[in-house]
Amino acid sequence: MPADGRINVAGAAEGEEIDPLAIAPWSGHAGARLFTPAVLDRGLDALEAGQQADGGRDFSRAKWNPAAA
Repeated sequence: MPADGRINVAGAAEGEEIDPLAIAPWSGHAGARLFTPAVLDRGLDALEAGQQADGGRDFSRAKWNPAAA
């Protein structure tokens, strides 16, 4: 497992990764055993930092899929 917990997706677009919270989406999830607590904490911090004041998230299809741009 990479030290930062981010896993490259084989056969996907360049730079596409799976983050630790996709594998361990809640506390106590079996996938959490694959990561250090620090890696999971950084993932939670990034998730919190991306939250808008109204509780929503910025989702741009163009960011997610360049073909949509």
